[in-house]
Parts: sequence; C-alpha cells; structure tokens
Amino acid sequence: MASTAMVEGLEKKRKIEEEWRSIYATKQSLTRAHFPPDFTFGVATAALQVEGACDEDGRGPSIWDAFSMLLVYNSILSDSLRIVWENIYFFGCSCELEVDFLGNICDGSNADVAVDQYHRYKEDIELIAKLGFGAYRFSISWSRIFPGREFGF
Repeated sequence: MASTAMVEGLEKKRKIEEEWRSIYATKQSLTRAHFPPDFTFGVATAALQVEGACDEDGRGPSIWDAFSMLLVYNSILSDSLRIVWENIYFFGCSCELEVDFLGNICDGSNADVAVDQYHRYKEDIELIAKLGFGAYRFSISWSRIFPGREFGF
C-alpha cells in the first residue's frame, strides 16, 4: 500500500511533467538572430566536469571526490572503512585506490580523468573560439589551489 507522501509525490511529478510537455509543445526556435549583434555568447564548465588530473601537481582530494566514491557515507560504511576514508581524504592519496568504494554515480564513474582539460586546455580554448563563442567561464578545483586542509591565510 502506497503512503500518502508517495502518492502526493507521484502526483506532483505528474503535474510537473505535464507542465514541461506544454512548454515544449509551444516552444519556438531561438537563434542568434534573435539577439542584438553585439551580444556575447559563451560557454561554461566546472572543474569537476572537465579538469581531470586528479592527483597531479599537488591536487588534494575534494568533497566531490568523496561524493563520487562513497554511497551514503554515514549510514553504509563500517567504522573501520570510515576511518580509512577519513585518512585518505584528509591526508591525501593517489586516486588509484586499492579499495573499491561504492559510488554515488550510477555507472561508478568519477572525475579522476574527466575530459582531461588539465592537459588539453589550449585545444579546448581554440575550439571554443573556432565555434564562435566570445566568453568562457571556468572553475579550478579548490583542492588544486589549496591541496591540504590548511589555507595558509
């Protein structure tokens, strides 16, 4: 028997799906011609999505490394595995762990390599320019800037 919360959740999901279908049914094409001639189009990435090079040049583990490696960290792991992870996370390690951690990402992937922008950034920026974009917003992993637990300020 379904709980009231489950039924309400399914009803809410159904309403949202209907709303999106109606939006897409009336959607018009939008092209560059709809924007002023001096409008700047750009692209954006986040370090986790593209950077890779997880253990190069002093980069330490990040919270996203922890997220992608651990499934429901506090409730699933035994105390001994939690201690192992805390030591890895806080004191650093190579990304190629001998231990298989359960992941939060369905296919078990993580950002250790990503699209390797760390090594290919020049090619990526050339491609962005070649595609006609005038701006690029990117991030750099905080654990690359501050690899340890100390920020030094």
